Amino acid sequence: MKTHVHLLPLLAGLVLAFGANAAPANTQKPAAPNYKSTTMPNNPWGVSVIRVGRPTDKLAENKRFYSEGVGFPVIQSFEEHQGFSGVILGAGETLGLHPEALNIEFTTETKGSPGEVKNDDTNLVFYSPDWSKIVQIADRLIALGYKPVKAHNPWWDSYCSISFKDPDGFRFIMIPKWGDLEPAEYNNYLKGDNCAATPYARYYK
Repeated sequence: MKTHVHLLPLLAGLVLAFGANAAPANTQKPAAPNYKSTTMPNNPWGVSVIRVGRPTDKLAENKRFYSEGVGFPVIQSFEEHQGFSGVILGAGETLGLHPEALNIEFTTETKGSPGEVKNDDTNLVFYSPDWSKIVQIADRLIALGYKPVKAHNPWWDSYCSISFKDPDGFRFIMIPKWGDLEPAEYNNYLKGDNCAATPYARYYK
């Protein structure tokens, strides 16, 4: 079974990276950033990368939320590169892809880069057929001090989602991938108020 992440509300920050290409002749390249990389310095596995970029003045807090809480591994970090510092987190493994095929980059600019959400329906949505994975992530986020919140669009909550606000106010929503459930199992989970039959019903109390 595959897991899907719905990223459409964040595509304004979409960046496509296609690996290292040779620079044109007589073109002076800027100084290399001070990267701290795990396995992806030059895209050695030769596939395209989808990257969602977000500005923030809460770089450390977002790194903690998405790495320690959600579980996205840190791929790269850099400091003071042409006025920007940032961190890149790999989300591909959650999709059954190479861990770095899909990543999220948070950057902060020395002159300031506020990234607070402008609309409460700006979401990063994580679909999973694995209830235990949703529960594990929720428990980690709660341990970090974050509390579940209602989704702005009630549709998400009506299908037993659980939402958290990240440090900039963007909602991180986890929802079962119902298409992988048998009809009887699906109906069982939807019984009662607040999806009380779900394994994480305690979060709604």
